[in-house]
Parts: sequence; structure tokens; C-alpha cells
Amino acid sequence: MLTPLAIIRSTDAAAAEPIEHATVVHHRGLAVVATPITDHASDPARVMELVDEIHTHAPCVPLRGDGQPSDAPGLVRFLRAGSERLRLLLDRFEDCDEWSLSIEPGHTPTTPGETTHRGGRCYLEQRRARYDEDAGIEPHVSDWLSELTARTADVVRDHRAVGGVDGSTSLRLLIHRSHNGADALIASAGDAALPTTITGPWPPYSFATLAK
Repeated sequence: MLTPLAIIRSTDAAAAEPIEHATVVHHRGLAVVATPITDHASDPARVMELVDEIHTHAPCVPLRGDGQPSDAPGLVRFLRAGSERLRLLLDRFEDCDEWSLSIEPGHTPTTPGETTHRGGRCYLEQRRARYDEDAGIEPHVSDWLSELTARTADVVRDHRAVGGVDGSTSLRLLIHRSHNGADALIASAGDAALPTTITGPWPPYSFATLAK
């Protein structure tokens, strides 16, 4: 039994080498990196640390346990069925990181555009603690986010906003590594009237939907 971690190109299989006991399942140029299901590897935070390692070395589509098979033959079928979409995502994520700009009511960063460098574990903690795809976003926050994404259009490949159950908002941004994600966001958000915290980089979890 396997825990699937991420999709990579077969030519990038060396990205799995730092991961102990990794299994790489190939199909026509695509590959799934997986680890044996153990108490250690099935811990969500630890899984995200392993995906961080893969993302450091190659473009990847991080998997979030959304019903992927847990055996090699099933993973081959998974690759075969989603091959077109997976190739498009890998091309889209080439040399990109995800960053988060959080607007937190009642919290004032020590400096405008305060930045915290953390990986996938931070993404998981944020998702667990606060954010809900169905939570609403205050209209004045939505307007400000629209202005921000317009100002950063030259460095941001994609974005999506997620509302928090406590009234906070997280703007997820896909940024090419040729731009310093934190610097680009600070330059645009630093003069904001709203308190913001910038977190990242991590693999593009928010953009890795396998649905067309």
C-alpha cells in the first residue's frame, strides 16, 4: 500500500531520490512519487514535507489524498486517465511557487507586508485552522484584492481568494521563481490600509485541481 505524494515528469524521477523508500510509478512520460503507508508517511504534515522536497527539485502536481489509488497498478490507471490534464498542470507549474497573502482582522504585522518563509506544513495549518472554500469575503476586502491582483499581473500567473471562518481572507498566488514572490507582494501590498501577512513559498496546492 502506497501514499501518493505528487505527479512529476518521468524525466524528473531523480527528484524522488532524497525520499527514503520512495516508489516511482511511470506511465508514458508521467510518474507518481509515493511512499509506503506507515504511521510516519501517512501523517499529513509529514507528507507535505516530502512534497516540499520533491517541489524543490522538479515541477510537480501535489496530491492531497483526493481519492488516489494506493497500489501501483491503480496509480498507472490514474496517470492514464488524467494524462492530458496532468501534463497541462506540470507545464503551468514549471518554476512556480505558491504564496499566500493573508488579511487578518485585528492583527497588525510588525512591518507592512510582514513575510514568513514556510513550506507545505504552513499551508496545511492554515487550511485546518481557518479557511473554508464557502466562507464569504468582505466586499471592501474583495475590492482591495482585485486592485492588488491587477497591480501584480506581470508576476502573478494565477490567484484565488479563500475566506476564513473568523473573517480573515487568504489570497493564494502562483508566482514564477524568476520574480521574488515576497518582494513582489510587499511592493504592491506594503502601502495597504489593511494588515497583511505574506507566507510561502510552498508547492502549488491551491492550483492543483485535477478536475477540468
